[in-house]
Amino acid sequence: MNGSLPADELYVTDSTGERKTADSKEEVWISNSLSRYRLFFYFQFPVDGGKTIPGGYVVDWVIEQGGYIALEFFGEFWHNKRKDDEDQLKLERLADKFWRVVVLYSKDVWDQDSSDKAIRLEFS
Repeated sequence: MNGSLPADELYVTDSTGERKTADSKEEVWISNSLSRYRLFFYFQFPVDGGKTIPGGYVVDWVIEQGGYIALEFFGEFWHNKRKDDEDQLKLERLADKFWRVVVLYSKDVWDQDSSDKAIRLEFS
């Protein structure tokens, strides 16, 4: 796979059947991997009111596997040096609310095969 997806294919259908627009091809690949490994997941899961309430936020994925696991993808565009403090605070808040927190980075996910490998390593 060459790493690109047409813009009209940037959507994800989670385990509940809800279809949402993805912000990146990596989100599509990771969602495909979660489905491939039959992991029950919610995509873009609101916490503390989501983006509609000050202090709320959205978790990229919440996975049900022996408890609720928060999965975040930190790509280079949205998560860069300027955002380090904000990302750290979010991860600390997630650790208080979820059984486990997993972060995948751009270096881990560059195509569908690498996404499959990363998900297999984290969740099998």
